[in-house]
Amino acid sequence: MGPIETLLRNGIKRIEKPENWCKGYYAKDINHTNVGERDPRAFKWCMVGTITAEFDTTIVPISHVVVFGFISDAIHKQTPAWDTSMLFKWNDDADRTHAEVLAVLLDAANMAKEQGQ
Repeated sequence: MGPIETLLRNGIKRIEKPENWCKGYYAKDINHTNVGERDPRAFKWCMVGTITAEFDTTIVPISHVVVFGFISDAIHKQTPAWDTSMLFKWNDDADRTHAEVLAVLLDAANMAKEQGQ
């Protein structure tokens, strides 16, 4: 497994339970208070927050642009008309579901795998 695929799959693990996913901020604590995605009190993360938190755990340098490029491509496959210039807005959309977020991250991880990344 390449480093980008690993990073994406680890991000998925962090939010695989619905109670560990959020909207409206990168991360929240158990009391639903906004915290940084790397804050040890973080209990739930948005799509961008869970991936950003993973960058600190990688041994090899990974380009944020490349990782979020895979996520953008996955979003375009699911919702072609969506403007992915601000990925957090896709996560925070009122109608967005936890399952859709996981599907996009899984698709992005599979794209990274196909490219050996």
